[in-house]
Amino acid sequence: MDAATPPVTSARGGHGLPGLRFGASGPRSGGHGFPAPRFGAGPGAATPSPPAAGATARPPMSRRRRGWLWAVAVVAAIAVTIGGASITGVAVLTAIAQSSPSGSEATGDGSSTGADAWEDDVTTRLSTAMQENDRAAFVAAGDGRVAQHLAAIWDETKKLGWTLGVAESTDATGSVQLAFNMQLGGFHAVAADDGTGFGGELLATFVYDATITGTGPRSKVTALDAVADMPWDRGEQIAVARGEHVALFADADEAALAEDRIPEAEAAADDVLARPEWAGSTARLDGFVTYVTEDDQDFHAAYGPDMADGVAGFCLFDYRPTRWTAEQVPGLASGPYPGGGLAVLGPDGLLDEDGYVFAHEFAHYLQNAYAPAPLTADGAKGDDRAFSEGYAEAVAADYADASAELFTTRDVRRTVLDGDVADAVSAAAFDDSARVDTAYLTAGSYFYFLDQQHADYRALLTTDGSTPFVTEVDTVMPPGLRIADWQAWMASQ
Repeated sequence: MDAATPPVTSARGGHGLPGLRFGASGPRSGGHGFPAPRFGAGPGAATPSPPAAGATARPPMSRRRRGWLWAVAVVAAIAVTIGGASITGVAVLTAIAQSSPSGSEATGDGSSTGADAWEDDVTTRLSTAMQENDRAAFVAAGDGRVAQHLAAIWDETKKLGWTLGVAESTDATGSVQLAFNMQLGGFHAVAADDGTGFGGELLATFVYDATITGTGPRSKVTALDAVADMPWDRGEQIAVARGEHVALFADADEAALAEDRIPEAEAAADDVLARPEWAGSTARLDGFVTYVTEDDQDFHAAYGPDMADGVAGFCLFDYRPTRWTAEQVPGLASGPYPGGGLAVLGPDGLLDEDGYVFAHEFAHYLQNAYAPAPLTADGAKGDDRAFSEGYAEAVAADYADASAELFTTRDVRRTVLDGDVADAVSAAAFDDSARVDTAYLTAGSYFYFLDQQHADYRALLTTDGSTPFVTEVDTVMPPGLRIADWQAWMASQ
């Protein structure tokens, strides 16, 4: 699930598995769901059915077969991506750009009057402390309990190994949103440089509702509340388990969970990172950072307000820093594109150990680095979910050796050959609990078709969302790879 798109959940999906429900996609800043104020996904539109008795009593099956069956069950749920397009993400993206020292007027609560208010302000001091690895200065920016919270943020996120970090806020003083951007996991995530200067390290973002009291060198953060809670925001320590290409973290009391899922996550990461479509790109992605939990309450808290039940996982994308540039902070990626990713898997995403949900979320993570869809003028992630979710579904199904079973079913064939394809993969379909599973599989089947043709489809993944899927495909793709060609191929399957 791409958190950049508002998340939608659907009722039981007709796959014959009791109690398994779909969560659909939504924007967080990017595609799956930013809860209303948050850099990410929007609230789900549909209400899932309660779990049926005996939902976990499934017969054992092979890893690959389990992957396929589970894929059918959560095809929509895993599609949640939270990118920079929640009301929070939108507001912060535009407000930070407008209220930075180079802007004309700060926009937080109207209390700042322009560039002078940013002189040695607390956000600048927080950012400097992060760049200089100065924990004492970082903690000193807070007052009372806030200082303790800042200490927890620093200590726990440092366990994930960040070295590059910056802070930004929507205003220099008053009621603001404050964001900490960090390069997590010790992995490089370098954005593709297409000649426009948008290369550089992509940073994960944690967003807080904050109060800044005072101005200039006397300013302090006097209130700090996470928009979506990570363990350190709940006063918990984390445990980190590492593979070559993954870093999994969990609450300390779930340390064994993180360790146990390393083989599964590592296998999915290796497969996704080897995807041939990105060969020759100037982007670089070395690994994936993921929060895992079997506690449903903690999983919901990590998403933020309004996440419906039944979601298996999501990927958080927020904005790239706008106040700071690579000239000020060497190596930093900035500009009007989503920033770095952070995958989150909850109880439903961890039911089976086949890596399907990991692969789906890692695909979002990968696309965001290699072919990011530009943010719109209001800060929303501008891609069409049919592209981002279809691609992620195709990647995960390929990993699970389940593409033919998933993408050439009777329902998908009927939709592609006899139905209204444009409507089947429309935003309305992704938001409809009765249609969301078909929307995911139909969109995924097109990317499966492209993979079968060994096609270069990277241009499709950078769509700005202004053109519907069917129109964009027939405009961007050459003859032989258009909608009619997909339909002819489907008829032969």
